[in-house]
Amino acid sequence: MRQRKTRWMLYKAALGNCFEIDDWGPIEFSIMAKHFDRQGKPPYAYHAKYLAHLLSHGQLDGSG
Repeated sequence: MRQRKTRWMLYKAALGNCFEIDDWGPIEFSIMAKHFDRQGKPPYAYHAKYLAHLLSHGQLDGSG
């Protein structure tokens, strides 16, 4: 579990270098969803897609 948290923190920090953490929107969460899909972590990918959908006010359908 610690490894997952560490990995998430690294990705969040890397995206934080490109985007302000407080300003995350659908694009940033879509990037994370794609990453989690590639890593074979469907619960994390689903959550990221859901947040991207919410933040896009329904313009993203979550199909990624």
